[in-house]
Amino acid sequence: MMKIFTAAVLSLLLFSLVACCSTAQKKSQPAKAMQTAAKQFACLPGDVKPDDIVSYGEKEVSAQEKLIELNADCIDGRLVDGNKREIRFFRVACFGNPPYNYDEIRQREQEEIEKLKQNYTVVVIECNPMIM
Repeated sequence: MMKIFTAAVLSLLLFSLVACCSTAQKKSQPAKAMQTAAKQFACLPGDVKPDDIVSYGEKEVSAQEKLIELNADCIDGRLVDGNKREIRFFRVACFGNPPYNYDEIRQREQEEIEKLKQNYTVVVIECNPMIM
């Protein structure tokens, strides 16, 4: 009986150790990806981090994922897409309770985005719909 109990305890400890180590290994993989992204996108603007969410839909899209999609790279200190067009980020204003001039703010933002799109590839950073 004691042998069965000891075997069960050892099995449980071994299982816990394997689960622990595989979880730690999985957690370190995204960290390595972020380090690679940090090097690849060293010229990312200071207010944008690779893991910032830029789009909320069926699947959240991070800045890093969007930049990979655009084939982005740092060239001469500028963040450019695959066509060598400079990338700019535009963070829209987010409100819990919209102000009285909400429509004016949205219109100004849209005009500014359109103006930026004439010269740059624009990545619009959306608001988290769960906060709004």
